[in-house]
Amino acid sequence: EDLAEIRKSGKLAFMQLPLVEIDGLNLVQSGAQFRYVADKYKLRGSSLKESYIVDLVYESTKDARGCLSSYPFKLDVDKVIKDFNFDRYVKKWEELLSDESCSKDGYFVSKPSAADVAVFECLEFLELIVGKDKFNELMKAYPK
Repeated sequence: EDLAEIRKSGKLAFMQLPLVEIDGLNLVQSGAQFRYVADKYKLRGSSLKESYIVDLVYESTKDARGCLSSYPFKLDVDKVIKDFNFDRYVKKWEELLSDESCSKDGYFVSKPSAADVAVFECLEFLELIVGKDKFNELMKAYPK
């Protein structure tokens, strides 16, 4: 559909994308969409603490993804590598995965969650930009 048509339809609460149509609802705002889908499929943890960790990790992937999102407009792989803050994001994800008070079996919480999906998506996006060999080289310091 054309954006003008979607706006006229009343589906966009704030007149902007993204829009997810699910269960008869028109979901807008990426964080709300994320939580709705994660809750629907029980991917947000089994306690309030786990839900917090899932949200924490998700929000960090939104921040980490910033330099990746501009790649199609600049096509500068070296800038993406320079700007992707491995110590800030990947190092912290590693720490969380090593914290046995919340992480289990290689997942951010006690079972697979939307946090795992969000990090996978972010890192896959990075790999698609820099290439598999360079990605593997960059990630050697982060074995988890």
